[in-house]
Amino acid sequence: AGPIQQARIYATAHGVYQLSLNGARVGDQELAPEPTAYDKYLQYQTYDVTDLIQAGDNVLGAALGDGWYIGRIGLPGANNQYGDRLALLLQLEIEYEDGSSQIIVSDDSFKSSTGPLVYSDLFIGERYDARLEMAGWDAPGFDDAGWQQATVADYGFEALVAHYGEPMRIVEEIPARTILGTPAGDTVVDLGQNISGKLRMRVAGPAGTEIRLDFSETLDGDGNFVHQIRGRNKDQQDFYVTSGQGQETYVGWFTTHGFRYVRLIGYPGIPRPEDFTGLAIASDLPDTGSFTCSDERLNQLQRNIYWSQRGNLVAIPTDCPQRERAGFTGDAQIFAATASFNMAVLPFFDRWLRNVRLEQLPDGQVPNIVPYWRGNLEMIYPLHNTHTSAGWGDACIIVPWELYQAYGDERVLADNYEMMVRWLDYIKSEAENGIPERLVGELDEVGRERQRYLWNTGFHFGDWLIPSLVAGGQNAIAAAAATAEVVACSFYAYSTQLMAQVAAVLGKEADVQRYTALNGKIRAAFAAEYVAPDGRLPAHYQGLYVLALHMNMVPADQRPLLLEQLINLIAENGYRLDTGFVSV
Repeated sequence: AGPIQQARIYATAHGVYQLSLNGARVGDQELAPEPTAYDKYLQYQTYDVTDLIQAGDNVLGAALGDGWYIGRIGLPGANNQYGDRLALLLQLEIEYEDGSSQIIVSDDSFKSSTGPLVYSDLFIGERYDARLEMAGWDAPGFDDAGWQQATVADYGFEALVAHYGEPMRIVEEIPARTILGTPAGDTVVDLGQNISGKLRMRVAGPAGTEIRLDFSETLDGDGNFVHQIRGRNKDQQDFYVTSGQGQETYVGWFTTHGFRYVRLIGYPGIPRPEDFTGLAIASDLPDTGSFTCSDERLNQLQRNIYWSQRGNLVAIPTDCPQRERAGFTGDAQIFAATASFNMAVLPFFDRWLRNVRLEQLPDGQVPNIVPYWRGNLEMIYPLHNTHTSAGWGDACIIVPWELYQAYGDERVLADNYEMMVRWLDYIKSEAENGIPERLVGELDEVGRERQRYLWNTGFHFGDWLIPSLVAGGQNAIAAAAATAEVVACSFYAYSTQLMAQVAAVLGKEADVQRYTALNGKIRAAFAAEYVAPDGRLPAHYQGLYVLALHMNMVPADQRPLLLEQLINLIAENGYRLDTGFVSV
């Protein structure tokens, strides 16, 4: 048809994929199509391949890995969250200068085969056997006679949406700082920086040499390598088997790890720092804010915050880059304001909030984790008899509000308003219909009326992981119960306060009045139920006073009393913070 004017590929997968055309990689996105609520929508990516099309034969290649669709993910590390079969969907559109066009789709003309990537998993890592490489497999002239015809599956097209926001990429390369010899006799690569990503390794050795790479964020107190992450399928191990064809370079395909240190087992010869490079992978968000001062400790704190943000804004906002890697809603709401200072995160969180809206349950609950992978659901609900918690579900209000504060975009409030209303309707129902067991049969009419405005039943994480409680050996779930009531009531009030402000921005005057009145009743009930004459709260911890003061839970004349209680607690703790998760 003559010279090409433009050529584009539209592609997605069940699993994760990487494309090539005539032996050249297509695009630089990592782990496409990235995690979403796959049972509700699936992103496809668009690539300009005009410069890769050549005269004569052309070959499209694709490698697939388990990713979030099939692989081990979430709290329990269980696989097959959305299905048990890898699948590729692809369409190549070519427009010619003469006005004609051609469309090539993934159909039964495609062929498939296993290859050197024996397995690849986000949690346990991957195994790559270079002896199984097939030179030129994705280029013209390759003999594919031994390959099988691809099976055509019909999953429909209704759930497909175009990729939105910045994709995941290799955002920085970190050359190894040094090679350590540990007291235990291990050889360990030290990047000098904790990252979420993978390793590039150069090696030369006899064919069939197996090299094991163990990844960790820390060494133990003696300077030895330690697997600091415990739990099912949390191995963080890659295996590479050499081809024996001189110097080889291995880069992980479809896995990431949270690490600074890499233990080498079976590496042939003497490893050198220049043979190892950490590849940090994250959503490629532009930097927008920075902070420096004369105190290097604070500068290092800011660097730690920045790298933590990089390591956890990976298509979804995760809690950590190694053990759980889940989109905890509580983590997102706590960090949204800081994230907005450091980077341009509006499209990133906008996309995640779409997932939150889709995952909201019919009764208004917002799950503690979004996307709400089946394994997380099956683990969390039986344990707590609920899908949500105060401070976590409230992310559906707090995150949009923080984004509006940072960017001034009213659309993020309007798009999520219905979800916010449903969330507060759920809390209101819980408050009006629940009474703590200790109060059953003990309340007069005034007390019963007050309880209608207190969200103080059911499971909540409370001020999760208060340092003194955890260090004291108390079970985290048991410790949560000590702060659950005060935390839940505080967030109920705070969310109604924010909703009145959101409604005002959107011109919903009736809702402004409704939520303002509700907020006043919650605060009055809180002060009457939980605040002693000297300002002491029943759960006497720093974080609860921080929340009560920040969220305006008490009248102005009581604020100095609560502040004094907080100051005394800080002094008693050696002027160190002892705040938990939601009050930090």
